Amino acid sequence: MNVKIKRIISAMLTVVCLGVFIYAAHGLITTYLDYSKNKRLVSDLQEQFYDAKDEEQDTANDGELKVRSGFEPLLKVNDELVGWITVEGTEVDYPILQADNNLDYLRHDFNKDYNILGSIFMDFRNNITSND
Repeated sequence: MNVKIKRIISAMLTVVCLGVFIYAAHGLITTYLDYSKNKRLVSDLQEQFYDAKDEEQDTANDGELKVRSGFEPLLKVNDELVGWITVEGTEVDYPILQADNNLDYLRHDFNKDYNILGSIFMDFRNNITSND
């Protein structure tokens, strides 16, 4: 094979490899930034939730459904909040959201901004106010 053709093929291969590297690096950086953004957001939500919950005073429950005080500041930001899940001894400590479909929170965070991690959500067919 001619030396000139080998150099052209080598240059083209180098450009292709560089393109693949840049594409992969972009994907990794974007994912890292989404994780970082999500971690800050969840930390802020936990702080708001537990600060308001700590201020909650004991009141008699007359059987009526009511919103816990920890949810009040979060409901002002996103009215699709329906619960909170915490598993002791793990890092699971997140708000639960519910939209009118099961697609909205697959790739959106609590603030409804795009985030590849999405959010924990409840199936849209479940009724949060039902006792069944």
